[in-house]
Amino acid sequence: MRSHEVDNHLPSDTTIHVEARKGASTHRRWRVLALSIAVTLLLGGGIAVYRGLAGTPGEATDISAGSTSQYPNGRIPMSALTEIEEGFHLLPEAASSYLELIDALESAGHTATLNSAYRSLEEQQELIDDFGLLEDGGTAAQVGESEHGDGIAVDLTLNAEALEWMRSHAGEFGFTETIASEPWHWAYTG
Repeated sequence: MRSHEVDNHLPSDTTIHVEARKGASTHRRWRVLALSIAVTLLLGGGIAVYRGLAGTPGEATDISAGSTSQYPNGRIPMSALTEIEEGFHLLPEAASSYLELIDALESAGHTATLNSAYRSLEEQQELIDDFGLLEDGGTAAQVGESEHGDGIAVDLTLNAEALEWMRSHAGEFGFTETIASEPWHWAYTG
C-alpha cells in the first residue's frame, strides 16, 4: 500500500514516503507521487485527512502531527485534491489507494468506469435537484453531508463480477461500500 507522510509543521526536510504495491502501474505510481508532491508544495508542506480517515465529520487532521485545520464538506480547494482521472479528484491518500485498487481490479480481469469523485456543494445541490434526497427515496445526500464532498468517495459502474471482486477486495485498499442501497458508491475509510 502507498502511504504519505507529510507535515506542514515540521522542518523543510519533511519527506513523502510512497511504498508501491507489487504490480502497480509504473505510470500511475509516478503520477500519484508527482501530484502528491505538487499538492504538498502548493499547501506549504501539508496534506490533510478528512471524515472517515481521522477525526469527526468536516474535521481535517494532519497525517503526521495530528494538528487540525478546517475544510468544510464540499469546499475543499482543488489545490488540496489529487486528480485520479481527467476531471475527477480525491484527497491525496484516498487517490493513491484508489489508483492501487483500480490497478488490482484490472489485473484481476475486471473493469470499472469512474462516474463521480469529489463534489462541491453546488454539484451536490444539483444532484439533489435531479435525483432527490436519500431520506426521501432518492440517491443524493444532504448538501454538506456527502462523502463525495469530503473528497473520499467515488461512484463506479461495475458489472456483477467486478462488484463481487470489489466486495471481496476493496477493503484491502481502504475502500468500503458505505451505502447499502448504492453498490456503485465506495468511500475511502483507511
